[in-house]
Amino acid sequence: IRLAAFLERDDAARGRAKIAAALSDFFTETDLAIREADAPGVGRVHRVVAGPLPNRAAANALCAAVRDRGADCLPGAPDQ
Repeated sequence: IRLAAFLERDDAARGRAKIAAALSDFFTETDLAIREADAPGVGRVHRVVAGPLPNRAAANALCAAVRDRGADCLPGAPDQ
C-alpha cells in the first residue's frame, strides 16, 4: 500500500517517521519503506509504502482502517 509521496527523499524519511508515530497501532517505522518511482508529469518521487500484504482484500481493509484515522492510503503494488 502507498501512504505518501514526496519529491525529496529527506521529506519522505520525515514523513515515514510521522506516519509510523501517528499510526503506531498499524505500523512501526521499520514496517514502512521508501521507494523511488517516476510519476508522469511530476518526475521522480519518493513513496512511503507498506507491504507486501497477502492479497488485495487485505490491502483494501488496511487502507480503509488507515483512512478512518484520517490518513491517506492507496492499495496497490508498492512499485506502482
